[in-house]
Amino acid sequence: GYTAFIREFNKVLQHRIHNLLEKALDIKDGPISILTTGSDGRQEKGPVSEMEFIILREDTIEADRKVSGVIDIINKCPSELADKDIEIKVLGKDSMSNYRGYLVTPMRISDSVLLAGSAEIYSKARMQFIGELSGEEGKKIIEAMKEKRRGAKKVTGIGIQRYKQQDLV
Repeated sequence: GYTAFIREFNKVLQHRIHNLLEKALDIKDGPISILTTGSDGRQEKGPVSEMEFIILREDTIEADRKVSGVIDIINKCPSELADKDIEIKVLGKDSMSNYRGYLVTPMRISDSVLLAGSAEIYSKARMQFIGELSGEEGKKIIEAMKEKRRGAKKVTGIGIQRYKQQDLV
């Protein structure tokens, strides 16, 4: 049915992006990882939705060069395919449970999928995220996750949905 079609569509799209990035850049074991998140990571993205990207990186000059190359490739993709607002997170410095450092959105890492780059960096980021959940900030993060669940119930119960912090009618 439709769900199987959407999952297969997402798998094919993710595979194509993986091949594009891996061929263009030598990043398999390098200082960066490229993820997709949200509905893309859960393989629920519809064909008309653009793909979101997160770049996880080490704090090195080599990572600076690699990140620039990735951004160039993504910016060359058609706008309807790739969201050009790429989130970049420095491993060990930036929160893995926040979006852009101010909005608590733990699902960005928990719902993510590694598209290309270092599996080790991706694993370290996920471990950092788990550490954040169990640390002092953990209560705020868990409350934000509960709020996301309440938001999902609003969509199915009364038809109210939010996108980029705005209600959709």
